[in-house]
Amino acid sequence: MGWIGTINRKLFAGLLALLPILATVYLIYWGVTSIEGGLAVLLGLVLPEEAYRPGLGLLVGLCIILLVGIMVESFIVRKMMGWFEKAICKIPVVKIIYGSIRDLLAFVARGKDSGGGQAVWVSLGVGDLKMLGFVTRENMNEFSGDFNDRVVVYLPVSYQIGGYTVIVPRSQVALAGIPFEKAMRFVMTAGVMDLGPDSTASRITDKQETK
Repeated sequence: MGWIGTINRKLFAGLLALLPILATVYLIYWGVTSIEGGLAVLLGLVLPEEAYRPGLGLLVGLCIILLVGIMVESFIVRKMMGWFEKAICKIPVVKIIYGSIRDLLAFVARGKDSGGGQAVWVSLGVGDLKMLGFVTRENMNEFSGDFNDRVVVYLPVSYQIGGYTVIVPRSQVALAGIPFEKAMRFVMTAGVMDLGPDSTASRITDKQETK
């Protein structure tokens, strides 16, 4: 059984090494082919068939994204985007989907800032149990009720898209001391990610091995 166990460990180690790489490559491939295929259909409507070359759809897509990024900085385009958003937000179901995606992307984009998006530990009031979350609002001034000195924290769920939004006293929240991206990866992988040689997990393991 010894050599079988060794083979199993080697296979598992190889799987751990290859699976993230293969998954990343597949997602990139899926994204590229989706953009290329979608824009290829549109380009086929305006270009002759012999003028199309593989990769042209992706190139056009990147140029469109860059152009939009430049245009949204102008006052006129911002005004037009505002009118578009107002029109979208009048459609019952669409406004929920559009608003949720927009707010989520804005939240992730400002994750590196010192305001919303900070990674924090939330004390649950059950012994020393804590959860890792992200501050989404620093106050509840827009709501009626007794919300003095409270913050809104989003608690993601590991290995799936979803989580809980909780309103807790500021005294139950403490900064985690790690960047937004690393904290999100830590939660999404249920804490199995490597935080580096100086991480608390490494020190705990070292202490257990010395006993």
